[in-house]
Amino acid sequence: MKRPTINLVPRTARSCPAKSVPIAPTRAAPTQPRKKKTMDRKETLETAAALVHGDRQNDYGTPQENFARIAALWEPIFDRAVTPGEVALALTQLKIARLIHTPDHADSWVDAAGYIAIGAELATQETT
Repeated sequence: MKRPTINLVPRTARSCPAKSVPIAPTRAAPTQPRKKKTMDRKETLETAAALVHGDRQNDYGTPQENFARIAALWEPIFDRAVTPGEVALALTQLKIARLIHTPDHADSWVDAAGYIAIGAELATQETT
């Protein structure tokens, strides 16, 4: 069976040529078995909420400040304006890409939920 692919299309003329990459790469056997953590949806969301409202904000500033800082750093890379809400989307996609490889990694599910929550807050503030 052929693995599904996603097309990466350049956004600017300066970009590299479009190419296809596998969505679900062949997974190498782990060197040591990882202890699987079982989490239900309530625990996943509660853990994400604790992280979003906890020490990370003290360490990095508010999500608005931190994601605006990241957006400003990404603008020269992408050669266009980037919004804090787009940063949340991209970081969520990063977690999804990792989950495609290791779908049983509980921390990635928690982080993705946190990025989605921050993205919802940022996006609704950007449009008002």
